[in-house]
Amino acid sequence: MVRWVLNRLRAVRTPRDFYILTRAPFLLALRALMAQSWSQALAQTVETAYVAMNIRHCYGPRRVRIAADQLVVVSLVRDGERYMHAFIEYYLALGASQIVLLDNGSLDQTIEIARRYPHVTILSSKLNYGQYQRQLKSYLIRRFGQRCWSLCVDIDELFDYPGSRQIDLSTFLRYLRAYGYNAVVAQMLDMFAQGPILDRGKPTHEDLRVAYPLADVSNTDWREYHSAFDVQNQLASVTIQACFGGIRKTIFDVNVLLTKHPLLFLEGGMRPMDPTPHAVNRATVADLTCVLYHYKFTGGFADLVQRAVLEENYFRRSAEYKRYQEVLDHNPLLGIETPTAWPVEHTDELVERRFLVVSAAYNNWIETQRQRSRPAPT
Repeated sequence: MVRWVLNRLRAVRTPRDFYILTRAPFLLALRALMAQSWSQALAQTVETAYVAMNIRHCYGPRRVRIAADQLVVVSLVRDGERYMHAFIEYYLALGASQIVLLDNGSLDQTIEIARRYPHVTILSSKLNYGQYQRQLKSYLIRRFGQRCWSLCVDIDELFDYPGSRQIDLSTFLRYLRAYGYNAVVAQMLDMFAQGPILDRGKPTHEDLRVAYPLADVSNTDWREYHSAFDVQNQLASVTIQACFGGIRKTIFDVNVLLTKHPLLFLEGGMRPMDPTPHAVNRATVADLTCVLYHYKFTGGFADLVQRAVLEENYFRRSAEYKRYQEVLDHNPLLGIETPTAWPVEHTDELVERRFLVVSAAYNNWIETQRQRSRPAPT
């Protein structure tokens, strides 16, 4: 019903159209094909309001005051208990001021585990993930990311930035604001451990970085940024590129897009999650890239694949997950073992291997901050 109303509203342009709406809906459908106007924005507003109406508060602060050099982490999650301890503890240690979780119908202990931690807000919505993924994530960013940095990540992603061993998070965020950036590109890096993929126990409270230390960037496909993202962003560096493939291409022959825009400072006419969940529109993108350590191949991977195939709620009706299922059905003992894999210790290695890029200005910023933090000679 809501979809029907939204589709009709998109065709409304004048008061007379409202009259026609009740008498000749097919004429409005024809007009929608011929011209799109302010009514499209109206329909989007109605849809945004509908999403907000279907989100309820469960636990933690409803409103969070965060300074411009601080970070709120937001995540849409469903049945994420196996990641929850590691996720929250990692981001609190990184320096996040608040974590906001939007639960999307979990049947496990996701909410119960999250409630044990301070600085965590829990919301809930039962809207269909496949239909409303972008809108739900955009809601989180717009509600909690006003006048501060927001990091929108999945529950199996751990964010890190170049130079994190030399400067803290607030110093990194101050650099971005000092140069006028409001968006940062991050490349997903699939992490794994030796041995069969399906022979991993379901973790409940383990350090993901220790349990899954390996990565392989040898089979990546780099493309010009705007060939992958149809957006009106300003790039601060031509070295920013879109990345495809990686270990998933090696093992499963799926050439997925690994590039996202998870870190945003919402301002002006920026459009988060537009036109896809990996994108942002009308933003000024920083002159460096960060990493999202991605822990897909952990305990519970088989359950995730089976549910995605059954529900068809991911991109292209879960085509990627159907490929996973096909390969695993053929080889249940499949393991990830490649001669070019190595245990990742820090982001500087990823810069050295050219998986991440940094600018001279950022390197100079790090050095300046390090010199300032040195104790004065006595």
